[in-house]
Amino acid sequence: MGERLQFGVMVPQLGSGDYAASRTVAQQAEALGFDSVWVADHLFGIPSPQDTLFLECWTLLTALAVETQRVRIGTMTLCNGFRPPALLAKMAATLDVISQGRLEVGIGSGWYEREFLSYGYPFPKASVRAGQLDEALQILKLMWSEPTTNFAGTHYQIVDAPNDPKPLQQPGPPIHIGGDGEKVMLPLVARHADWWSYWLAATADGFRYKLGVLERCCKEAGRDFVSLKKSLIGGILLVESEKEIPLIMATLEKKGLHFGARIGIIGTADMVCKRIEEYRQLGTSLFIIAPVFTDWQTFLPLFKEKVIAQVC
Repeated sequence: MGERLQFGVMVPQLGSGDYAASRTVAQQAEALGFDSVWVADHLFGIPSPQDTLFLECWTLLTALAVETQRVRIGTMTLCNGFRPPALLAKMAATLDVISQGRLEVGIGSGWYEREFLSYGYPFPKASVRAGQLDEALQILKLMWSEPTTNFAGTHYQIVDAPNDPKPLQQPGPPIHIGGDGEKVMLPLVARHADWWSYWLAATADGFRYKLGVLERCCKEAGRDFVSLKKSLIGGILLVESEKEIPLIMATLEKKGLHFGARIGIIGTADMVCKRIEEYRQLGTSLFIIAPVFTDWQTFLPLFKEKVIAQVC
Protein backbone atom coordinates (compact mmCIF):
# COMPACT_ATOMS: atom_id res chain seq x y z
CA MET A 1 0.00 0.00 0.00
CA GLY A 2 3.00 2.31 0.36
CA GLU A 3 1.73 4.72 3.01
CA ARG A 4 3.03 4.37 6.55
CA LEU A 5 0.54 2.83 8.95
CA GLN A 6 -0.56 5.28 11.64
CA PHE A 7 -1.88 4.59 15.13
CA GLY A 8 -4.05 6.83 17.27
CA VAL A 9 -5.38 6.45 20.80
CA MET A 10 -8.74 7.37 22.32
CA VAL A 11 -8.06 9.06 25.65
CA PRO A 12 -10.17 8.19 28.72
CA GLN A 13 -13.04 10.60 29.37
CA LEU A 14 -15.44 8.60 31.48
CA GLY A 15 -15.47 7.03 34.90
CA SER A 16 -13.95 9.25 37.55
CA GLY A 17 -14.12 12.42 35.47
CA ASP A 18 -10.46 12.90 36.34
CA TYR A 19 -8.73 15.16 33.81
CA ALA A 20 -5.31 13.99 35.01
CA ALA A 21 -5.98 10.52 33.57
CA SER A 22 -6.80 11.95 30.14
CA ARG A 23 -3.72 14.17 30.20
CA THR A 24 -1.43 11.33 31.28
CA VAL A 25 -2.62 8.99 28.52
CA ALA A 26 -2.29 11.71 25.86
CA GLN A 27 1.23 12.57 26.97
CA GLN A 28 2.19 8.91 27.22
CA ALA A 29 0.86 8.25 23.71
CA GLU A 30 2.93 11.14 22.40
CA ALA A 31 6.07 9.94 24.20
CA LEU A 32 5.62 6.42 22.83
CA GLY A 33 5.38 7.69 19.26
CA PHE A 34 1.65 7.28 18.57
CA ASP A 35 0.52 9.58 15.76
CA SER A 36 -2.65 11.01 17.25
CA VAL A 37 -4.92 11.22 20.30
CA TRP A 38 -8.69 11.43 20.07
CA VAL A 39 -11.67 12.34 22.23
CA ALA A 40 -15.33 11.33 21.93
CA ASP A 41 -18.21 13.79 21.81
CA HIS A 42 -20.81 12.69 24.35
CA LEU A 43 -22.49 14.57 27.15
CA PHE A 44 -22.91 11.65 29.52
CA GLY A 45 -22.22 7.94 29.68
CA ILE A 46 -23.90 5.38 27.48
CA PRO A 47 -26.37 3.74 27.79
CA SER A 48 -27.42 5.75 30.86
CA PRO A 49 -26.46 9.18 32.23
CA GLN A 50 -26.00 7.55 35.63
CA ASP A 51 -23.36 5.14 34.34
CA THR A 52 -20.38 7.48 34.25
CA LEU A 53 -19.03 10.96 34.52
CA PHE A 54 -17.96 12.25 31.12
CA LEU A 55 -15.59 15.09 30.23
CA GLU A 56 -16.89 17.36 27.46
CA CYS A 57 -15.16 16.85 24.12
CA TRP A 58 -14.06 20.28 22.91
CA THR A 59 -13.00 21.60 26.30
CA LEU A 60 -10.90 18.49 26.89
CA LEU A 61 -9.33 18.60 23.43
CA THR A 62 -8.31 22.23 23.87
CA ALA A 63 -6.59 21.39 27.13
CA LEU A 64 -4.76 18.46 25.53
CA ALA A 65 -3.59 20.72 22.70
CA VAL A 66 -1.68 22.73 25.30
CA GLU A 67 -0.44 19.66 27.18
CA THR A 68 1.14 18.06 24.07
CA GLN A 69 3.57 19.28 21.40
CA ARG A 70 3.80 16.83 18.48
CA VAL A 71 0.92 14.39 18.46
CA ARG A 72 -2.09 15.27 16.34
CA ILE A 73 -5.36 15.86 18.20
CA GLY A 74 -8.80 14.93 16.97
CA THR A 75 -12.47 14.40 17.67
CA MET A 76 -14.01 10.98 17.06
CA THR A 77 -16.69 11.87 16.49
CA LEU A 78 -18.22 15.35 16.88
CA CYS A 79 -22.01 15.38 16.97
CA ASN A 80 -23.08 17.95 14.41
CA GLY A 81 -26.32 18.70 16.24
CA PHE A 82 -24.55 19.99 19.37
CA ARG A 83 -22.94 23.09 17.80
CA PRO A 84 -24.04 25.49 15.06
CA PRO A 85 -21.68 24.94 12.12
CA ALA A 86 -20.55 28.57 11.87
CA LEU A 87 -19.57 28.50 15.54
CA LEU A 88 -17.84 25.14 15.07
CA ALA A 89 -15.85 26.59 12.16
CA LYS A 90 -14.65 29.37 14.46
CA MET A 91 -13.85 26.94 17.28
CA ALA A 92 -11.91 24.65 14.96
CA ALA A 93 -9.91 27.50 13.43
CA THR A 94 -9.01 28.75 16.90
CA LEU A 95 -7.95 25.31 18.11
CA ASP A 96 -5.90 24.72 14.98
CA VAL A 97 -4.02 27.93 15.76
CA ILE A 98 -3.57 26.99 19.44
CA SER A 99 -2.29 23.52 18.51
CA GLN A 100 0.05 24.83 15.79
CA GLY A 101 -1.83 23.07 13.01
CA ARG A 102 -2.40 19.67 14.64
CA LEU A 103 -6.21 19.46 14.57
CA GLU A 104 -8.21 16.64 12.95
CA VAL A 105 -11.98 17.20 12.75
CA GLY A 106 -13.98 13.99 13.02
CA ILE A 107 -17.70 14.65 12.66
CA GLY A 108 -20.96 12.78 12.18
CA SER A 109 -24.69 13.38 12.23
CA GLY A 110 -25.26 12.06 15.78
CA TRP A 111 -27.25 9.02 16.79
CA TYR A 112 -28.00 8.91 20.54
CA GLU A 113 -31.53 10.26 20.84
CA ARG A 114 -31.61 10.33 24.63
CA GLU A 115 -28.57 12.58 24.70
CA PHE A 116 -30.12 15.08 22.29
CA LEU A 117 -33.40 15.28 24.15
CA SER A 118 -31.85 15.44 27.63
CA TYR A 119 -29.92 18.55 26.66
CA GLY A 120 -32.78 20.19 24.79
CA TYR A 121 -31.61 19.53 21.24
CA PRO A 122 -34.15 18.48 18.61
CA PHE A 123 -33.63 14.98 17.25
CA PRO A 124 -35.01 14.89 13.70
CA LYS A 125 -35.12 11.75 11.58
CA ALA A 126 -31.88 10.34 10.16
CA SER A 127 -32.31 11.82 6.69
CA VAL A 128 -32.72 15.31 8.16
CA ARG A 129 -29.65 14.90 10.41
CA ALA A 130 -27.66 13.80 7.37
CA GLY A 131 -28.86 16.85 5.44
CA GLN A 132 -27.80 19.07 8.32
CA LEU A 133 -24.36 17.47 8.33
CA ASP A 134 -24.03 17.98 4.58
CA GLU A 135 -24.71 21.71 4.93
CA ALA A 136 -22.50 21.99 8.02
CA LEU A 137 -19.54 20.54 6.13
CA GLN A 138 -20.04 23.05 3.33
CA ILE A 139 -20.07 25.87 5.88
CA LEU A 140 -16.91 24.63 7.61
CA LYS A 141 -14.98 24.55 4.35
CA LEU A 142 -16.20 27.98 3.28
CA MET A 143 -15.44 29.63 6.61
CA TRP A 144 -11.97 28.10 6.75
CA SER A 145 -11.05 29.54 3.35
CA GLU A 146 -13.22 32.52 2.35
CA PRO A 147 -12.79 36.11 3.67
CA THR A 148 -16.48 36.16 4.60
CA THR A 149 -19.11 33.49 4.15
CA ASN A 150 -22.72 33.61 3.04
CA PHE A 151 -24.79 30.45 3.04
CA ALA A 152 -28.50 29.93 2.51
CA GLY A 153 -29.44 26.30 2.99
CA THR A 154 -32.44 24.33 4.12
CA HIS A 155 -31.14 24.01 7.67
CA TYR A 156 -28.57 26.79 8.15
CA GLN A 157 -28.25 30.38 7.02
CA ILE A 158 -25.29 32.69 7.67
CA VAL A 159 -24.71 36.22 6.38
CA ASP A 160 -21.36 37.94 5.83
CA ALA A 161 -19.69 35.79 8.49
CA PRO A 162 -15.94 36.41 8.91
CA ASN A 163 -13.73 33.78 10.50
CA ASP A 164 -10.34 35.14 11.44
CA PRO A 165 -7.80 33.91 12.16
CA LYS A 166 -8.06 31.13 9.63
CA PRO A 167 -6.79 27.64 10.49
CA LEU A 168 -3.05 27.19 10.09
CA GLN A 169 -3.76 24.12 7.97
CA GLN A 170 -5.07 25.08 4.57
CA PRO A 171 -7.54 24.57 3.06
CA GLY A 172 -8.49 23.47 6.60
CA PRO A 173 -8.04 20.71 9.16
CA PRO A 174 -8.56 17.21 7.73
CA ILE A 175 -12.19 16.08 7.95
CA HIS A 176 -13.01 12.56 9.17
CA ILE A 177 -16.59 11.39 8.71
CA GLY A 178 -18.01 8.45 10.59
CA GLY A 179 -20.99 6.55 9.21
CA ASP A 180 -21.71 3.79 6.74
CA GLY A 181 -25.29 4.30 5.58
CA GLU A 182 -25.34 3.46 1.89
CA LYS A 183 -28.07 5.83 0.68
CA VAL A 184 -26.97 9.07 2.36
CA MET A 185 -23.84 8.85 4.52
CA LEU A 186 -21.41 7.14 2.14
CA PRO A 187 -22.29 9.51 -0.75
CA LEU A 188 -21.72 12.36 1.73
CA VAL A 189 -18.34 10.87 2.69
CA ALA A 190 -17.40 10.68 -0.98
CA ARG A 191 -18.23 14.37 -1.47
CA HIS A 192 -16.74 15.90 1.67
CA ALA A 193 -14.35 13.70 3.66
CA ASP A 194 -10.58 13.52 3.71
CA TRP A 195 -10.93 10.36 5.84
CA TRP A 196 -13.67 7.76 6.19
CA SER A 197 -13.92 6.18 9.65
CA TYR A 198 -15.30 2.68 10.18
CA TRP A 199 -15.74 0.55 13.28
CA LEU A 200 -13.06 -2.05 13.88
CA ALA A 201 -14.57 -5.54 14.07
CA ALA A 202 -13.37 -9.09 14.54
CA THR A 203 -13.52 -9.76 10.81
CA ALA A 204 -13.07 -7.51 7.80
CA ASP A 205 -16.10 -8.75 5.83
CA GLY A 206 -18.34 -5.77 6.57
CA PHE A 207 -15.52 -3.31 5.90
CA ARG A 208 -14.71 -4.95 2.59
CA TYR A 209 -18.36 -4.73 1.49
CA LYS A 210 -18.71 -1.08 2.52
CA LEU A 211 -15.51 -0.20 0.66
CA GLY A 212 -17.15 -1.46 -2.52
CA VAL A 213 -20.16 0.76 -1.92
CA LEU A 214 -17.96 3.74 -1.09
CA GLU A 215 -15.91 3.24 -4.25
CA ARG A 216 -19.11 3.41 -6.30
CA CYS A 217 -20.14 6.58 -4.44
CA CYS A 218 -16.77 8.17 -5.20
CA LYS A 219 -17.14 7.32 -8.87
CA GLU A 220 -20.60 8.91 -8.96
CA ALA A 221 -19.24 12.02 -7.21
CA GLY A 222 -16.26 12.29 -9.54
CA ARG A 223 -13.92 11.61 -6.63
CA ASP A 224 -10.71 9.60 -6.76
CA PHE A 225 -11.40 6.70 -4.39
CA VAL A 226 -7.71 6.30 -3.57
CA SER A 227 -7.50 9.93 -2.40
CA LEU A 228 -10.07 9.19 0.32
CA LYS A 229 -8.12 7.83 3.27
CA LYS A 230 -9.58 5.09 5.45
CA SER A 231 -9.36 4.69 9.21
CA LEU A 232 -10.67 2.19 11.73
CA ILE A 233 -11.66 2.80 15.32
CA GLY A 234 -12.43 0.24 18.00
CA GLY A 235 -11.57 -1.47 21.24
CA ILE A 236 -8.56 -3.73 21.61
CA LEU A 237 -8.09 -6.34 24.33
CA LEU A 238 -4.77 -8.20 24.35
CA VAL A 239 -4.57 -11.59 26.05
CA GLU A 240 -1.59 -13.80 26.77
CA SER A 241 -3.14 -16.99 25.44
CA GLU A 242 -5.92 -17.83 23.02
CA LYS A 243 -7.28 -20.16 25.70
CA GLU A 244 -8.34 -17.13 27.75
CA ILE A 245 -10.71 -15.82 25.12
CA PRO A 246 -13.79 -18.06 25.68
CA LEU A 247 -13.82 -17.33 29.43
CA ILE A 248 -13.40 -13.60 28.89
CA MET A 249 -16.11 -13.55 26.24
CA ALA A 250 -18.50 -15.47 28.49
CA THR A 251 -17.85 -13.03 31.34
CA LEU A 252 -18.50 -10.06 29.08
CA GLU A 253 -21.68 -11.60 27.72
CA LYS A 254 -23.02 -11.99 31.27
CA LYS A 255 -22.46 -8.26 31.73
CA GLY A 256 -24.30 -7.51 28.51
CA LEU A 257 -21.11 -6.47 26.70
CA HIS A 258 -21.04 -8.05 23.25
CA PHE A 259 -17.40 -7.64 22.38
CA GLY A 260 -16.25 -8.21 18.81
CA ALA A 261 -19.30 -7.70 16.60
CA ARG A 262 -18.96 -3.91 16.28
CA ILE A 263 -16.69 -3.08 19.19
CA GLY A 264 -13.24 -4.37 18.42
CA ILE A 265 -10.76 -7.22 18.58
CA ILE A 266 -9.85 -9.56 21.41
CA GLY A 267 -6.84 -11.83 21.00
CA THR A 268 -3.16 -12.45 21.43
CA ALA A 269 -0.68 -10.00 19.93
CA ASP A 270 -0.23 -12.29 16.91
CA MET A 271 -3.99 -12.49 16.38
CA VAL A 272 -4.39 -8.71 16.61
CA CYS A 273 -1.49 -8.18 14.19
CA LYS A 274 -3.12 -10.54 11.71
CA ARG A 275 -6.40 -8.62 11.83
CA ILE A 276 -4.65 -5.27 11.46
CA GLU A 277 -2.67 -6.53 8.50
CA GLU A 278 -5.88 -7.77 6.88
CA TYR A 279 -7.42 -4.32 7.20
CA ARG A 280 -4.24 -2.66 5.98
CA GLN A 281 -4.29 -4.74 2.84
CA LEU A 282 -7.75 -3.32 2.20
CA GLY A 283 -6.39 0.22 2.29
CA THR A 284 -6.59 1.28 5.94
CA SER A 285 -3.84 3.69 6.94
CA LEU A 286 -4.95 4.75 10.45
CA PHE A 287 -6.03 2.63 13.42
CA ILE A 288 -7.56 4.48 16.36
CA ILE A 289 -7.54 2.14 19.33
CA ALA A 290 -9.31 2.23 22.68
CA PRO A 291 -7.87 -0.05 25.36
CA VAL A 292 -10.78 -1.88 26.98
CA PHE A 293 -11.12 -3.72 30.29
CA THR A 294 -7.46 -2.97 31.04
CA ASP A 295 -5.19 -0.30 32.48
CA TRP A 296 -4.46 2.27 29.77
CA GLN A 297 -0.97 3.19 30.93
CA THR A 298 0.09 -0.45 31.02
CA PHE A 299 -1.59 -1.25 27.73
CA LEU A 300 -0.01 1.42 25.52
CA PRO A 301 3.66 0.37 25.87
CA LEU A 302 2.57 -3.26 25.57
CA PHE A 303 0.65 -2.53 22.38
CA LYS A 304 3.62 -0.66 20.95
CA GLU A 305 5.99 -3.53 21.75
CA LYS A 306 3.77 -6.45 20.78
CA VAL A 307 1.72 -5.06 17.91
CA ILE A 308 3.04 -1.84 16.37
CA ALA A 309 6.60 -3.17 16.27
CA GLN A 310 5.38 -6.16 14.27
CA VAL A 311 3.11 -4.46 11.75
CA CYS A 312 5.06 -1.26 11.04
